Amino acid sequence: MTTITDGYFNVMEYGAKGNPYGDDTGAIKAAAHAARATASKWGSKGLYFPPGGAYVCMSPVDFTGISTIKCEGWLVYRGPVNATCFTVRIPSRIQAVISTSAVFIR
Repeated sequence: MTTITDGYFNVMEYGAKGNPYGDDTGAIKAAAHAARATASKWGSKGLYFPPGGAYVCMSPVDFTGISTIKCEGWLVYRGPVNATCFTVRIPSRIQAVISTSAVFIR
């Protein structure tokens, strides 16, 4: 299991279950907040979604300022139809790397 000492915040360590019928929104937002808190002019620690899970968000999630998101599972959106699902904005000095298998369900 990847931990924060490996440069990533593992969403499962914040309570995400990776159950396709659950709601991991709170855990994902908490992990994103922790990653954002490490931001510097050189980047931030990243977010890690372990393999084998379907991480479900029931409301929009803001990934602004997180320089790396590694998703080896599925990132699923089941929130409001007209909402922005995920927001990713990276300051100009940070290079974003996002690898994911994502499906958006409305």
